[in-house]
Amino acid sequence: MRRIQTAICLLLILPVFLVAASAAAFQDTAGLWCEESVAVCADRGLMEGVGDGRFGPEGTLTYAQVIVLCARLDAVLSGLSPALPVSEPWYQSAADRLMKICEDPNRSPHYLENALSRFPEIANAPCSRGNFLLLLSDIVPKEQLPELNRIEQLPDTETLEVLRFYRAGVLAGVDPYGTFRSEDRLSRGQAAALLARILLPETRLKYTLRPWSASESLLGLKGDETLFTVNGAPVSAELFTWYLTGQIEAREDAWSDAIIDAYPDEYEAYYLDDSFWDSFAAYLVERCFIPEAHLNYLTSDRGGLSESAKILSDTIDEVTRIAVLLQHEKDYPLTRAQKSLIAETAAPYGYSAALQEQIGTAAALLENMAAAHPLSSTEMTRLLEDSGYVYGQTLALARGYDSDSALRAQLQLIRSEMVNHLDEPDFVQYLIYKYTDGYADPQLLSLSSFAGKNRDALTETPLGQVTPVLTEEGYYFIFLRLNPLMSGELSRQVSEIPPQIEIQGWADAAVVETLPLLETISIADAAAQYRFFSGN
Repeated sequence: MRRIQTAICLLLILPVFLVAASAAAFQDTAGLWCEESVAVCADRGLMEGVGDGRFGPEGTLTYAQVIVLCARLDAVLSGLSPALPVSEPWYQSAADRLMKICEDPNRSPHYLENALSRFPEIANAPCSRGNFLLLLSDIVPKEQLPELNRIEQLPDTETLEVLRFYRAGVLAGVDPYGTFRSEDRLSRGQAAALLARILLPETRLKYTLRPWSASESLLGLKGDETLFTVNGAPVSAELFTWYLTGQIEAREDAWSDAIIDAYPDEYEAYYLDDSFWDSFAAYLVERCFIPEAHLNYLTSDRGGLSESAKILSDTIDEVTRIAVLLQHEKDYPLTRAQKSLIAETAAPYGYSAALQEQIGTAAALLENMAAAHPLSSTEMTRLLEDSGYVYGQTLALARGYDSDSALRAQLQLIRSEMVNHLDEPDFVQYLIYKYTDGYADPQLLSLSSFAGKNRDALTETPLGQVTPVLTEEGYYFIFLRLNPLMSGELSRQVSEIPPQIEIQGWADAAVVETLPLLETISIADAAAQYRFFSGN
């Protein structure tokens, strides 16, 4: 996303024309949990009321209001008056003060610098918890946030700037696990609590977070409970959860893409709207008045299968492949280095060391299977073709209306020069980069994207050679076909295709017996919990 993102904390609103008032005058905070925090912020000149004797504890923040707040907070922390000169627009004096911070060689407030570079376009856009805290992290010196709590990670963020506020006792999260929810918007009352703790260290919170378990949070099951067996070997709830979350994430991503396809005009407007820094789904709700929607996990398709049923089936299939792979460890034994690496790798947050050992061992076994049967460049190239791809570099020239023949002739000359210098790789790269503005790194081309005769030309061209000049609807192009062994990552992925085929054969022949506990799982509920803990 093009917006400032990551996990961060709290919101608050500072309307353009605010009426100063003492905390005691705020009729709508009397007796509320945030009453004392509001009093601190009002007395220190950080926050004001919204008029008519009200503070508006449920209100939220815009970026302009956050910029004013940051300028006031910086002044207070520096021992100065928080009062800002009157300016036009009303937040300009705050922005000017913060710009001086950005120019200070002893400070590196890159989040503030990023936000200020987008003003005034984003001034009236709502600010998320995450972005607000990132901006505050540029204001509050690290030495003013001594560690009170030992916290290494949260369910929905590893962002250091966020963790620093948690460790200092300024934040505690929205639940016993410390979940941050960076994309949510916090109320002014919640923001006041955060700011009061920054100003008064003695009010900061010392606590121990409840350990977060992915299987318990998503499935309501302990990680070591057995859901089904594969050839008699138990499959734990947390192993199932690990692969279930991958399936849910893939479906959610596909759904997000479908939403973009369903509202192309709105997405174009969203993309061009620099004043909106939230998600496209939020844009549809707030700017287009289209009700918020989520992927429907329960409605059946024409074949009678719901999204939940498909995800459950696919997850069982995927876990079955892992289970049978682990049962062949004696056939492809791990090296001492592999075992050492697995032992030294920390478990994913919310999972046990046993889960880390399983997924690490499975990855090492797949690596060993591929190494036991290395592929030649010819075999690898054939596997890519069978999968519908060729590997190499493209040089394309967009076709015009009046100079088509001249353009084709130009590309033919470029091709001839390239062919004459195939033994000079640096010169070939120079030609490719010269005519593609440097955007022609080696890549996989999907054969399905081309006309039949061009597909034939792409697959018939030998490795290290250049195709003839080929014609597509909008461009002419040539393709330098490369050996996939040149790319370590690509060759690794392709070399795993034969082992994956073998593993699938083992899985097809495996005896899978489900236990009643598996029937208690609601994929729709698990998906909702996953969205919550992933901050969506």
